[in-house]
Amino acid sequence: MKKSCYLLVAVMFLSLMSGFGAVSICAEDIMEVPSAPQNLKINTSVHGIILSWEDTQDVTYNLYRMNNLYDNDWVIIAESLSEKSFVDTVVRMGETGYVVTSVNSDGESIHSDYAGIVIDGIEDLSPNNMKVSISPNPATEQINITLAANLTNTVSISISDIIGNVLIQKDIQPYELNGSLSLDISVLVAGNYFLTVVSADKLFRSKFVKID
Repeated sequence: MKKSCYLLVAVMFLSLMSGFGAVSICAEDIMEVPSAPQNLKINTSVHGIILSWEDTQDVTYNLYRMNNLYDNDWVIIAESLSEKSFVDTVVRMGETGYVVTSVNSDGESIHSDYAGIVIDGIEDLSPNNMKVSISPNPATEQINITLAANLTNTVSISISDIIGNVLIQKDIQPYELNGSLSLDISVLVAGNYFLTVVSADKLFRSKFVKID
């Protein structure tokens, strides 16, 4: 932050007399334009896409995402972040790009370089995947989920639409499964959906179709 002082020279005319008046004023809160965040990096985990970057300024951060299959423009996914990292839990197939902006207290901002990742399948996220099957597919009222893994941790099951909105979410203990589970999908409208199953470091995601 800079402190700057300026000399204000006022020329005053009163009737036939003129004079100069000099007043010193100070601006206490003149901010420097922020510099762009550096080294925007992408890593993956079972929890989503992990983003991190470097910056030493006293600023906050906004994070933007654009997917080549689902978005027509940049979408803001986080605002006024103070930390230099973020986990994007909305994972989409195709190429997803990210930029992060530094924003100072005057609202001035500048963005980082582009960083992108291409997701072709669930193997891109974690090597510790579960073997899960969905039937029937397409489905009308419910889907049957069969898990081939021996799980000892809580199982989180969610259904999201193609733009990542979570519509159904359920946590289940391993003893409730017995290797399979039926999930009611009657509240969903006809369309394409993603089923995600997460347990500790294991992850499964697959597409299914809901029909009327």
